[in-house]
Amino acid sequence: LLFDDLGRPTPALRPCVGVRARTAGFLWLGEVQVATHLREQALEVEFVSMVLRCLAGPMKRVTLVICPKAPGSKWDQLGFEAVSIAGNKLFLWEPCKARRRQNSADANAAAQATATKA
Repeated sequence: LLFDDLGRPTPALRPCVGVRARTAGFLWLGEVQVATHLREQALEVEFVSMVLRCLAGPMKRVTLVICPKAPGSKWDQLGFEAVSIAGNKLFLWEPCKARRRQNSADANAAAQATATKA
């Protein structure tokens, strides 16, 4: 469905991810469970964000995270993208796209703060 016998992305997956995501390691998140007290303290997103940053850091090779189940609604801010491949809905996360989204969000927040002060 996603990778051929040689481990390369199939034609169905290729258009859904960037070139960098197709050249290194990927992580399959079959299930993520966060302790109740972390969810209640709104630390779930921060925890998952830190795990993703550690796995995709400068010395790591994870360039794509695939999740077959819908991550929590709060995970949208992490940059997971819903895609449909061969009739299956998957959620993808790429570090380079997530960084671009975060930089854009930071720039928008800074512009709004400046506009509010003016």
